Amino acid sequence: RPLLPLLLVVALQACMVSADEAECTADGSAAAPYTGVDVSYPIHSRHTKTDNPLGDKQEWYDNLINGCRESCDRCDSACVQTESDRIAMNRRQPQSMVNYTDFGIKKIRAPEALMVLLTEFWENNKGLEYPEQWGTGNTYVNHWEMPSYMLSVENRELQGGGTELKSMIWDAAVDSVREWTGQDLTTSSLYGIRVYKSGAVLAPHVDRLPLVSSCIINVAQDVDEPWPLEIYAHDGKAYNITMEPGDLVLYESHSVVHGRPFPLKGRYMANIFIHWEPVLSAEDFDSMPPYIIPGSPEAKKWELENRSSGEDMGPTEAHRVAATGDLRTLKSIAASKKRDMLFQPDQNGWQPIHEAARTNRVAVVEFLLEEGADADSRTNGGESPLRIAVNNKFGEDSEIAKVLRAAGSRLGPEEF
Repeated sequence: RPLLPLLLVVALQACMVSADEAECTADGSAAAPYTGVDVSYPIHSRHTKTDNPLGDKQEWYDNLINGCRESCDRCDSACVQTESDRIAMNRRQPQSMVNYTDFGIKKIRAPEALMVLLTEFWENNKGLEYPEQWGTGNTYVNHWEMPSYMLSVENRELQGGGTELKSMIWDAAVDSVREWTGQDLTTSSLYGIRVYKSGAVLAPHVDRLPLVSSCIINVAQDVDEPWPLEIYAHDGKAYNITMEPGDLVLYESHSVVHGRPFPLKGRYMANIFIHWEPVLSAEDFDSMPPYIIPGSPEAKKWELENRSSGEDMGPTEAHRVAATGDLRTLKSIAASKKRDMLFQPDQNGWQPIHEAARTNRVAVVEFLLEEGADADSRTNGGESPLRIAVNNKFGEDSEIAKVLRAAGSRLGPEEF
């Protein structure tokens, strides 16, 4: 199978239609169409086109990544590895995924009930956003130059925040995605409102599984010019999409390359990302997810990671759904013959309760504790679920820390 169909792209920064429908640049001048990836940003390789109609994007990209490599002691190799992984996913996943729509993207207005929830939370808490904690060497956002900021909808210290709000947002958004994909969906990921500031760049990428069917909602912005979302649709063409507050873009995030490769010009843009995957049957728990095409490069990768023998155990389905907060699927696992997955460690000694603690999944932690998970189980590195939650900036006074401590989880040996 080809890596991707030949892509037809036009230099669009302010035009928000396909390459077939308009040819213009940010200043309104005409631009000739060009072909292939690696034009606005490296996508299939570390190099942009030498005859790039956008100018010398290679030098700009190299300077950007060098900034990452110089930003910390361990960042040199870590930034290079992250870029290699991003490019490998861009090449592997689009050809390996089952798609549930013909086109892969759609722009609509967000449901009124959803915008009421998001706007009220934003207006009550804007200015309280905090810098996101990106992993060492992460290159998806140029946080070493311009940090991105987060307002977590689960944060009870924020007015209106908490797991109840998170559930309400999911419920208010899911019908739009379900109708578009024709699939029964279960939640994968929802963190909060990410705030990008002037100069921010989002590297073109596909999302890690199980982020399959997704939407982006523009909550608020103060920009000098539109900040386009560049998406490579299923027809093999690049589309640049602008968003006003209240706009919602549906996209198959597991298979369409998407990003914002041009620096933001303005004060900020506040977006929220919401992700789902198709509901899995009990028979799917120990088999390859149905959205991966059998025999594809991603299928071979999945089989290599999940068909290991002996004691070399990789993460299970229970690890994955605990990390994403998919309580529905976790309960199905608990009621199936695969119940032991709830307590099974991976090769690093991490159980599903550790994954839930890492991603602040309070309801999942409570469920696992009810099912018999050890609140003070230790990873190979000696970390308890409580220690992992605290290390991930949730704090000793957070709801998840209180739940874990009440169940007997300790920070370390000094508490024995």
